[in-house]
Amino acid sequence: KFQKILKMSDFGVNTISNLKKVKGQYSEFLLQDSYGERLFRVRVTPEEYLRFSSSKDDNSKINLLIKNVPNLSLSEAIRCLSF
Repeated sequence: KFQKILKMSDFGVNTISNLKKVKGQYSEFLLQDSYGERLFRVRVTPEEYLRFSSSKDDNSKINLLIKNVPNLSLSEAIRCLSF
């Protein structure tokens, strides 16, 4: 049903059904525009991953480090944990 609504090809439907994500390494997405449909993979550095993570576990680690190390900034905590 969504294939018809979004005017998506069989390739697009198949691609969406098989998108991959490896936590902390990459996520795939399908871009559909006037040029067609393309699969992209976004890779981030460990620091970028932590900076934008919404994972409760990741955020708990950052907050625990900040709590236990006086005057440590958020950026410094993320940098420390990204190694």
